[in-house]
Amino acid sequence: MIDVTILCGGYGTRLAGLWDGPKALVPLGDGTPIIVHLLRRAWALRPASITLLTGYGHDAIVQSLRREAMLHPRLLVMHSEPAGTAAAIRQMQTPAASLLVLNGDTLPRYDLKDIADTWRAERVDIFTAWCGGKHAGATVLSENALTSLCASAEPDLDVWRAGAQLNGEAFVSVRGFLDVGTPEGFALARKWTEGL
Repeated sequence: MIDVTILCGGYGTRLAGLWDGPKALVPLGDGTPIIVHLLRRAWALRPASITLLTGYGHDAIVQSLRREAMLHPRLLVMHSEPAGTAAAIRQMQTPAASLLVLNGDTLPRYDLKDIADTWRAERVDIFTAWCGGKHAGATVLSENALTSLCASAEPDLDVWRAGAQLNGEAFVSVRGFLDVGTPEGFALARKWTEGL
């Protein structure tokens, strides 16, 4: 079983002048915040739990999830100090199972089950689906990888991943992600429809 963690702590500095709020609450073309679409995809995996690691805009994210009726007994919304993506994951209670890590401002345009199935087939400790360039859109960490991450002091998940010495790593470039953390992505979000 894979638990899910969604990183929602960014300030959205690249969106200055375009959006004043947490990136996870950027509305897509239908007006629904990106985090709601992301949670719907994550729940389809049937994880034991989903943890949102928030920072900036914690209260606004919780209020939005309440309005959208997305709060759930197996959804933990945790405020995380701004110390980096790997540091945020270390702050949560380490899941017993493997962990799918998603970014709260990045929506995969495919079924997340495809990532989980590909990771299982590859049998590696770290599996990364690229969003574009060097930006990870989704990362699956095995129990072994989580143990290594928790023993590390590296604050950034991508930096830790690049230097981790584990039982293998695999990468895949997938059909695409909607990354609203950039001005270009924000513009696409305003036009976004489910069929893209």
